Amino acid sequence: RDENEGKTMVKMRGFLLGLGGGAVGAALVVLVLVLVFNFGETKETVVQTPSQLPAAYAPGSQGLTPEQLYKTMSPGVVMIQSDFANTGTNLFGQPQSGQAIGTGFVVSKDGYILTNAHVVQDQGQKATSIAVVFNKGGSKTQQVKGQIMGVDTTSDVAVIKVDPSGVTLQPLALGDSSKVQVGENVVAIGNPLNY
Repeated sequence: RDENEGKTMVKMRGFLLGLGGGAVGAALVVLVLVLVFNFGETKETVVQTPSQLPAAYAPGSQGLTPEQLYKTMSPGVVMIQSDFANTGTNLFGQPQSGQAIGTGFVVSKDGYILTNAHVVQDQGQKATSIAVVFNKGGSKTQQVKGQIMGVDTTSDVAVIKVDPSGVTLQPLALGDSSKVQVGENVVAIGNPLNY
């Protein structure tokens, strides 16, 4: 029992560190996306830059209220549930499995989703299955299978992909950290527990 509690605490600590690391890792997102989208492919991927964003998102603008941001952005935010096999053995020597729950957001209409590396990889072991849960309003959800496309544990960033057919994808625009000014308002949004 103590070993299970220890693993739970380690995962909880990883979850909390990941929330903070996710914000820091956003600056590396563009690099990760370029590597994922262009590795061995000639397909062109377009990511919105701040100059393409609506005026409400422009640096120095009054922007949207938190309520407006939630209504606008929440369809692009997802919950991610990862299952791990063989996470160790119990007191009787039987193999154990584990689970991680986190949040992510859609970054392209092609089905690419950005999340934290610790949500899909634990101590070097990648998840054996990933479920991505989209909130459809109220208590309605849609769950689809996800696939790991790339993991960077140094920046705690991972990219997963879902099949874009059969699910409505609303990509969230990526900002430019070089245009952020000290003192600007920031709003964090996530869905780690399907709330």
